[in-house]
Amino acid sequence: MTQTLEEANEAMRTAVRERLDATEPEDKQGPLAGCKPAEEAAAKEHKILAGRAEYAEIARGQAMMEENSFAKAIVDAETEKVLGFHIIGPQASILIQEVINLMYTEDRSWRPISGGMHIHPALTELIHATLRHLHEV
Repeated sequence: MTQTLEEANEAMRTAVRERLDATEPEDKQGPLAGCKPAEEAAAKEHKILAGRAEYAEIARGQAMMEENSFAKAIVDAETEKVLGFHIIGPQASILIQEVINLMYTEDRSWRPISGGMHIHPALTELIHATLRHLHEV
């Protein structure tokens, strides 16, 4: 069976979505952390804010024609600490570095990214867009 690149990409996206839907908070062995289970687990111990942004919301994501890629943030509503951040899509391992740097600061707050300057058009705008969508869960 021969697949086109588009068919192969869609099969990969479907597999990722299915994996995310099936991931339980206790499941530490899986290749991806599930977004919804992680949010539910965090909500048991913290009052949380969650935000989600699609790659297609930012100019670079639109130019790449990314329709199934996204980022999601989980933040403690009281301390503003970043509890978790998920990125599913191209360059995720590069994009997550901005968040990891924050998580190793003393207060772990998301505010420095929100107040920072982001190059346009660049995929790093996805991080800012995700945090801009924070809302109570």
